[in-house]
Amino acid sequence: MWVLRMAWRDSRGFRQRLLLYTSAIAIGIAALTALRGLSHAMEEGVAQQASELLGADLEVESDLPFSATAEALFDSLGGRRARMVETLSMVLLPESGGTRLSEVRAIRGNWPFYGELRSDPPTAALSFRQGREALVDNGLLLQYEAEVGDSIKVGRVTFRIAGRLLGIPGETAVRTDVRPPVLIPYEYLAQTELVQYGSRIEYKALFRFDDDRDVQDLAERIKERLSRSDPDIDVDTARDRQQRLGRTIRNLDRFLGLGGFIALLLGAVGVASAIHAYVEQKLESVAVLRSLGATGGQALRIYLLQAGVLGLIGSTAGAIAGAAVLLTLPALIADFLPGTVRVSPSLGTALEGISIGTSIALLFAARPLLAVRSASPLLAIRASYESGLRAGDRVWRGLVVVLAAGGAYLLARLLAGRPDHALFFTAGTAVALMLLALSAHLLRGSVRRFFPRSLSYVTRQGLANLYRPHNQTLLLMVSLGLGTFLVATLYTAQNSVLAHISQLGGEAQPNVVLFDIQSDQTEGVRQLVQQMEMPVLQLVPVVSMHIGAIGGVPVDSLGDQGGWALRREYRSTYRSELADSEALVGGTWHGDTVQAAVSLEAGVAQRLGVSVGDSLTFDVQGMPLTVVVGSLRSVDWQRIMPNFLCVFSPGVLEAAPQFHVLVTRGDSPEARALLQRRLVEKYPNVSAIDLDLILRTVDDILDRVAALVRFMALFSVATGVVVLIASVSASRFQRVRESALLRTLGASQQQVQRMLLVEYAALGTLAGLTGLLLALGGGWGLARFVFEVTFAPAWDWLAGALLVVPLLTILVGLFGSRGVARVPPLEVLRRAG
Repeated sequence: MWVLRMAWRDSRGFRQRLLLYTSAIAIGIAALTALRGLSHAMEEGVAQQASELLGADLEVESDLPFSATAEALFDSLGGRRARMVETLSMVLLPESGGTRLSEVRAIRGNWPFYGELRSDPPTAALSFRQGREALVDNGLLLQYEAEVGDSIKVGRVTFRIAGRLLGIPGETAVRTDVRPPVLIPYEYLAQTELVQYGSRIEYKALFRFDDDRDVQDLAERIKERLSRSDPDIDVDTARDRQQRLGRTIRNLDRFLGLGGFIALLLGAVGVASAIHAYVEQKLESVAVLRSLGATGGQALRIYLLQAGVLGLIGSTAGAIAGAAVLLTLPALIADFLPGTVRVSPSLGTALEGISIGTSIALLFAARPLLAVRSASPLLAIRASYESGLRAGDRVWRGLVVVLAAGGAYLLARLLAGRPDHALFFTAGTAVALMLLALSAHLLRGSVRRFFPRSLSYVTRQGLANLYRPHNQTLLLMVSLGLGTFLVATLYTAQNSVLAHISQLGGEAQPNVVLFDIQSDQTEGVRQLVQQMEMPVLQLVPVVSMHIGAIGGVPVDSLGDQGGWALRREYRSTYRSELADSEALVGGTWHGDTVQAAVSLEAGVAQRLGVSVGDSLTFDVQGMPLTVVVGSLRSVDWQRIMPNFLCVFSPGVLEAAPQFHVLVTRGDSPEARALLQRRLVEKYPNVSAIDLDLILRTVDDILDRVAALVRFMALFSVATGVVVLIASVSASRFQRVRESALLRTLGASQQQVQRMLLVEYAALGTLAGLTGLLLALGGGWGLARFVFEVTFAPAWDWLAGALLVVPLLTILVGLFGSRGVARVPPLEVLRRAG
């Protein structure tokens, strides 16, 4: 009870300042509580809406029409059934002349069996199935200013637009942005003439069972029964879809959790620094207690209790704030998840956040508090006395550091869900903190060593504050620098991706790709492109095939050798010359040789375990074709050109069923739009990809991702600002004494204020510059190793950040130091004795 009473009494006069320290922990706990609450809500929502995610109990999918064996099996299953065929095709809105590559879905039956197609008007979700009508994605209609009642041409058939499609069970807004869906009745699919050789078609059979059968077991039996007749078949259940979406939610949770993790660690570092400054001011009080008979352990428990209570208060406030933040998060991630997520604050999540925050605050405050145990009673009578660390205290300090690192790892383990990811989180953050701290030491040492003596007195004094006792350089560099680093890295990486895509669409580069051109259409499409005064940059044949054997050994006998490279469908071509995007890395190019040879991309050859001279047998539409590997190539997959894993020598595949791909360039959006309209009118099965549209879509998606990252980075920036305010507040008395001494020596109030201005301007500039320099390194790493694009920094944004960070630091610093220069020197000198 004596410890409790002393902890309460000793905090008098410092409670407001101590509560300010805890707000740093509160911000981190707010982020953590909001994210954990959202994650739990999403997992519960997915579990409750599992069937709605698929729209059925069971979905059987194939890239080829179902065999007679499969159809007979479907008839024997019973239950309610529906059919769907999905394909990518150009659609035309005749009233506006707009064309767009869309995902056309031909539906038969009452799918979805769970959930609903959301449409405007609501009745259109059912009425479009009764006649030659279509349900069209709302975004597509808005893009071309089309209305319900207008027409849309899909292939050879013109449909009346029955309504706007607002939502499909299991679909995300991001997917519909990239591939806007158009729903039509199944019976009109053949009339559209969209199903051609080479077209990307997905055939789906969907089932709902009202009995209690084991759908998961049924799915396994269907796979086994159809493994020979329909080898490309894929069977999906509501539970499978739930598990996949659950993985997506966990990945999103880990991605966003990094922001909360860093904010909480920053808050912990801020608390440790604040407690350190607080303890320095309290050592004389501790010495008095020691002189009156208190032990070092009792003194330690007094201040450890204060730190624990402050951590509890801050964590509780953070949990309450997190509940409010939780209500805003679903709107930010709505585009990346299907359906609606109903969220509400959870008591369990709040208690979890409070316990984590309190524990982290205690762990990080323990090390500076160990100085209390070493405080000698001599400090009460000899102000100049300096007590050193006892040998035992060094062991305790090392133990506390280990416990703090272990606590950080356990927190990362909770957020990441996997030990290796947690280690990456912890180690990555530690490296960033150490780099920032090292930068702070180097910059502070450089200013001290290479001090500019020729500057004015005020400027010299302001810069000298960077390395004076109780300076804030290290703390500010770590807090604001890390927040700046996070946000700037995001912008730099995003700008690199967009710059790369823009470069691909630059002058002389292809920006239109036409595919699914049938052999009897090649000459007509070529002439149409040339009539539009566009160049035919490439017109290449494409043949679909699978690998049947390697070195004479059938695929079925190879087990897992080769993985995806062995089982995938290969869309190959034949020609006698290398393309601009290829380079020979092994063997001899086949040229015009009469030998049946194939050139493999080097990566897939390594995956298959084959080299130059080995033999491969391909299954080309049911016909075996054995060839020799004549060469290996490296391929620049980022070039907008038809690139292939397998390129055959001439005279081998000419008679095989094939389609063609043409690449061209249109210098204006109007020319590209006109080409697409004429293609839809004359060759409705031919689809076109407009690179400019892809660029806008990717830009929009990256903006949404950036908004999420910026939202989480704000917690780190806010923590840095709070730590700065707390640091200024903690050193206020020291600054008042310095101001009094300066004014006693003849400095004016204006000079003291300008010194503070110089100090905070230098601190903000150093913090911003260090964060931005690290961001350049981080952005380069993301561009080079993650996105594999050329590094292209956003120099204009970085320049703006270099101005904003110092300005923010100056405003916060001067606000926290207001009134320092106005305290009368005599009053301070009397207080100091």
